[in-house]
Amino acid sequence: MVIKTRRTYGHGMAFVVCFYCYGLYRSASVAFFKALEDFLMAVKTTYDEPAERLNKLEGESSARRQAEEGAQRTEQEMRAILDSLLEHVVYQDTDMNVVWANQTACSSVGKTRQDIVGRRCYEIWAGRESACEDCPVVKARDTGKPETVERMTPDGRWWYIQGYPVRDDHGHIVGMTELTLDITERKEAEVALRAARDGLQQRVEERTCELLSRNEQLKLEIKERKRAEKALRDSEKTLRAIVAASPVGIGLVQDRIIKWGNRALYNMLGYEEGALEGINAKMIYANRDEYERVGRDLYPVVEAKGIGHVETKWVAKDGAVLDFYVQLTALDRGDLSKGVIVAAMDITQRKQAEDQIRALSHQLLQAQEVERQRLAYDLHDNLAQDLSALKIAFDLFCDHHPEISSGARQKMSELSKGLGGGILAVRDLAYDLHPPSLDEAGVVDTLEEYCQEYASKNDLKIEFFPVGVDESELNWDTKITLYRLVQEALSNVKKHADASRASIRLVPSFPNILLRVEDDGMGFDVAARLASAHYEKRLGLLGMKERVALLGGTMEIQSRPGQGTKIFIEVPCGGNYHGQ
Repeated sequence: MVIKTRRTYGHGMAFVVCFYCYGLYRSASVAFFKALEDFLMAVKTTYDEPAERLNKLEGESSARRQAEEGAQRTEQEMRAILDSLLEHVVYQDTDMNVVWANQTACSSVGKTRQDIVGRRCYEIWAGRESACEDCPVVKARDTGKPETVERMTPDGRWWYIQGYPVRDDHGHIVGMTELTLDITERKEAEVALRAARDGLQQRVEERTCELLSRNEQLKLEIKERKRAEKALRDSEKTLRAIVAASPVGIGLVQDRIIKWGNRALYNMLGYEEGALEGINAKMIYANRDEYERVGRDLYPVVEAKGIGHVETKWVAKDGAVLDFYVQLTALDRGDLSKGVIVAAMDITQRKQAEDQIRALSHQLLQAQEVERQRLAYDLHDNLAQDLSALKIAFDLFCDHHPEISSGARQKMSELSKGLGGGILAVRDLAYDLHPPSLDEAGVVDTLEEYCQEYASKNDLKIEFFPVGVDESELNWDTKITLYRLVQEALSNVKKHADASRASIRLVPSFPNILLRVEDDGMGFDVAARLASAHYEKRLGLLGMKERVALLGGTMEIQSRPGQGTKIFIEVPCGGNYHGQ
């Protein structure tokens, strides 16, 4: 018996090998017994065998029994092996009758081997009266070749069925072997795998579409970025051209090291372009103190606000000391080490013009004070004296002329009183123009007397506190300025503040002297008032600021509506007017 196969699954190979050996054994036993029977018949009909021949036959018979016993053991082993397989193993004859089936095949239908043998396989496992249309066993019988098929039974399970033709020694098909394996799990795995593959393919397609969309978006972004980069380059070229053509000196400073500067900056300082790059900015300052002052005053402001400005002095290449307005802008306010943009304007000519204006203003003020003094003296020595003499004449005229009627005397008395009022007005005017006590008694006594008189005339309570003022340290410019500032301040209190009380404090703070004027009036918006003063021709506060500035001092105004006003003034004790 010969079995030819091209494909086996699981334990199928083991079955084929075992079944093949078993077939060889059965064929050999049948031939042996046939030959032995023929031989005995011949011997019995011809003659009696000698004793030796009988012994030989007994030995051969014993060997045959041993061979049969071995064949039985082998057959039992083969059956045990086939029964242990997971596959259904069924051997059928050419009429589809079951000759033998392993235990797995019998258990699948709940029957014993004796119940199955002799019956057709399609009756047992398919419940049919005829073979299945695609039965691989029938196809193997008809084609003489192994056949396979996968089939799902009504219970939803999948089976892999193989049919093998079994041939005898002459090559004739004498039966078929059917191997059946439950492949439900494999089918389910295939379905799951196919679903996973389809899902993966769908995700791949979706991802591909997403990537294509993203790719198109990236192309647009790249196109837009290139456009923006081109615009940026163009803008940078334009900006560089503007910076290069700017009359303002512009540079980049990092850790106070000059990194770059435009042409205007180098022209202002008289250096060739690039000569200052990599050099500490200290080199262009007038002195070390000025360099440190700018760093101390300016950089904290830039760090806090991102921008700051200062006026300072730089030294040109030829040694000329120039005045500059410098503005610093931080590249990154949180990290000044990244550098600052410096914008510098040469204000030397402006400073010189301001000095000239201050000198001219000083000369005008001096001329004004001289003229006021002259007018005050003329009013006091001439007009006031003449009016006094006229009043005396009026008073004495009636005494020398008793014949004058009482009505005329009354009229003359009224005229005398009018002249007295005119004399007082002339003297007050002369005093306001130039108080004579300023030269004789000093600024403290003059201010104290002025405050008392002003308070009595204007129903205003004025407190004057001079603290430790040494008038020997005050020159004429300072004295007359302090007097005029108090005059203007009290005039503003009377006209605009609607105050009931004012206080004036004069305190030395060498080398300066401090003047503080405070009232409890209605107050005002300082910025708005100063801005409108130019248009409304109110020169009170502006005039005070100008006087203070001419002495090189400072003036600060603090006020809010309904909270009164405070004016803080600080001027040098012995300084002359700036620009003089």
